Formats: sequence, structure tokens, C-alpha cells
Amino acid sequence: MTAKPIAPAAGPQAPRPIAPVAAPPKPAAPAAAAASKPGATAPAVDPAKSKGKFTLQLSTFATADEASAFAQRYPGAFVISGDVPGRGMAYRVRYGNFPSFRDATSAKDSFEKQHGTIALVAAR
Repeated sequence: MTAKPIAPAAGPQAPRPIAPVAAPPKPAAPAAAAASKPGATAPAVDPAKSKGKFTLQLSTFATADEASAFAQRYPGAFVISGDVPGRGMAYRVRYGNFPSFRDATSAKDSFEKQHGTIALVAAR
């Protein structure tokens, strides 16, 4: 895996300011064009906002740029960020939205075989 592990702090450090990460703008034109075509289906739901109980975690990064670049390798992958006490921000690359642990485990096995990489089942 190409993820760089986040090393533990070597000693007491002053907290660093956290800059907010803006999400990239979503293209409106393709969705509007698809909706105007006869027989078009509704646009896909954003997986980061869907309501399943489980997802697959692919990797964790220290910067949003690294996480975004990694997520682009897997169509449908998305990045979520969160503060890790004592370490700062972490950017997790996640994939999918599954209603049950069994569904997530099945998808994990398929994903690992298809992409040749390890994934972890994570609660949302």
C-alpha cells in the first residue's frame, strides 16, 4: 500500500493550527444534462452522505492532497477528515455504503480480489 503511516509524536509539541479543507466543487452541468435526457435515471447519491452502517476503509493520510490523489485511483472512493487527539487531522479514504456487516465483508473480499489491495470494514 502506498499510504504513509502517521508517526507518533517524538515529544511535547505545540498544537498546530488546523486549516479547513474545502471540498472540490461538484460539476453541475453533467447532472443537469443527464436529467434533461428522456429515460435518464436520477443522479447517484453521494456515498459520503448516504445512510448505511458500514463502509470500507482503504487508507489514512496526513494531508488532504495525498488522500484525494489516492481516492482517485478507485472510482466511488471518498475522503473524510477527522481530528485525531494528539496527532492533528487525519484524512481517511473510504469506499462504499453497506447496510450490514455481512454485506460489507462480502464487498471487502470482492474489492481486495479486484484491486489487489487490503480494505478494512469500518462503521460509519
